[in-house]
Amino acid sequence: MRNTSKKIKVLMVGTDRSTGGGMWTVANGYISSKLYNERVSLRYIPTYVVGSRGKRIFFALRSYTKIFFYFIKNKPQILHVHMSEKGSVYRKGIVIKVARVFKCKVLIHMHGAEFQSWYESLGDKKKKKVRGIINQGDKIVILGKYWNNFVSTIVPLKKIEVVYNAVPHQNYSYNPDGNTLLFLGVVGQRKGAYDLIKAFSEVEDKIPDNIKLCLYGPDYEGKINQIINERETSERIQYCGWLDNKKKNDVFKDVICNILPSYNEGLPMTILETMSVGIPNIATSIAAIPEVVNDNNGAIISPGDISGLKEEIICFCCNRKMRIDKSKNAYNTIENSFTVDKNINSILTLYKKMIQ
Repeated sequence: MRNTSKKIKVLMVGTDRSTGGGMWTVANGYISSKLYNERVSLRYIPTYVVGSRGKRIFFALRSYTKIFFYFIKNKPQILHVHMSEKGSVYRKGIVIKVARVFKCKVLIHMHGAEFQSWYESLGDKKKKKVRGIINQGDKIVILGKYWNNFVSTIVPLKKIEVVYNAVPHQNYSYNPDGNTLLFLGVVGQRKGAYDLIKAFSEVEDKIPDNIKLCLYGPDYEGKINQIINERETSERIQYCGWLDNKKKNDVFKDVICNILPSYNEGLPMTILETMSVGIPNIATSIAAIPEVVNDNNGAIISPGDISGLKEEIICFCCNRKMRIDKSKNAYNTIENSFTVDKNINSILTLYKKMIQ
């Protein structure tokens, strides 16, 4: 057995696995990585869970207790905080204060797709409080270069590090003769799900009859089935609910394109996950997405551009050679720059710098 005394002791704080989503997916990448756990003695404690307000408060209070006693007993060297916007900032702010009491280094890993718009909507006093929380971090990890200009208005530029989200290595398994267009994410307005339903329903007669649109993800707004039914296209548009990780490979084998026409994002895991097996993406020109998706490996449109979305749907559905070419480029993009090992090596390098 490896001597754990030389491992870096890390307390990681994030969201509970029941929430799903990109933050949990990223955190779980560290939790389950052999490479990471060879170098790190990790304890993961979530502070947020899906449920009623009472359930969330009880869960957070119990988590704070666990965190406090973990600091007392184990004295971690680094607190690695996964943070988004709104309540996430304040919850993690409490944990960061505890870490500072114990003279523990703090890495803040920023995930919030809506963090900038939320921050800019705050009054001066609340902005000052948020800046105070984030400035307690020794290093601030952002998901793409696009965020440098904004985050550097909150913390010194020297604290900021770009570390892209990443996915495990997968074998190339794209099926150019599949019959499914995929949407994978929260099925609401922010992710562009309603735009996608509108666009698909208006090009049905221009694409092969066997191609369908399947939407997977939580329906927090409770509107998706109504919107599908209003389009009177329910036979070709299906809301399929939550997509369990165990079923992803079965779903992916029939997907010719993943579509995520979002209005706000960070670096969506659904894009990386689908590209990692060779599925090209149609996505919007926001956040870090253009740092991953381009015209060689997929297609980029503007948020809310229904006309452009319709054109790209027709192209992907009707041009087999084009989607094969883009599929191969999509796979190579992930293999070259967005694998878990690259991400973890970047994080491990940061850890070492922080404790030197």
